[in-house]
Amino acid sequence: MHSVRKLAAVLGSLGAVGAMVLTMAGAAGAATGPPVGSAGQSGYLIDGGAFRSAHGMLFARDGGGFASTQAGIGGSISLIATSGQRLVLGASTDTSGHNHPWSPGVSVYQGKTLVASQNDPAVHDSTTINGNTTPGDSLNAADQQQLAYNIYYDRMHGNIQFELVATATGDSYQGYYHAGTGLRFNQVRFGTDFGNTPFDSAGYTAAPSAQNNYLTWRNAGLTSYSGHRGDLTDWWTQHSMVLVDAVGGSHPTSLFNGGSAFRTVLTP
Repeated sequence: MHSVRKLAAVLGSLGAVGAMVLTMAGAAGAATGPPVGSAGQSGYLIDGGAFRSAHGMLFARDGGGFASTQAGIGGSISLIATSGQRLVLGASTDTSGHNHPWSPGVSVYQGKTLVASQNDPAVHDSTTINGNTTPGDSLNAADQQQLAYNIYYDRMHGNIQFELVATATGDSYQGYYHAGTGLRFNQVRFGTDFGNTPFDSAGYTAAPSAQNNYLTWRNAGLTSYSGHRGDLTDWWTQHSMVLVDAVGGSHPTSLFNGGSAFRTVLTP
């Protein structure tokens, strides 16, 4: 476990970095908030707006390279409403061997309580493989390619639409969940994950002996309720998410590619 002193030092250091980023990006109207701790994720949290969609591309690495530290690797995008409803689109693979496929996952939480998943009839889903569409969540995407995520709130009908596309083959997963109308999604999380839920790091089984690159998000962006589109350094506020209460650490790098990309690292 990290000590409280070590966590405070990490958050303090990242806060200084955030202040520097704010100074550099201030002319564009970007704002950097204080780092936040997360028990299951590292990455970036965006708030300070109302968001109807979020998208990004995650590189699907070979899980076998992480066998010494994790039982599985993965990344997700979450829309979180003021009501506490959290909609999660993720993809993951295990680390028991090399060249294992990545598979999608959809979860709906009220607070920390799971209320629906893609194995639940409330989530209507299908996959398209080699041009053929079938019911269910049978997409198994080969590693070493970009996975394109998109999660969208249809305000008129109250549906959350999920899509994950394996860019090398064009195979895809699609799904929707009726979340209800009148919701305000004021927070988006672009995360690299460590457990079975966004709130645990059970899959992080051993700390690395030295810092190690984890996963990379690219082309990350959001659309507000007003229709404004931007990357992670727009007029909304960005916070780095730092993993806490785990056997090892993880935090994001500074944003790059104009504020649309970052990678996360594992730390002892």
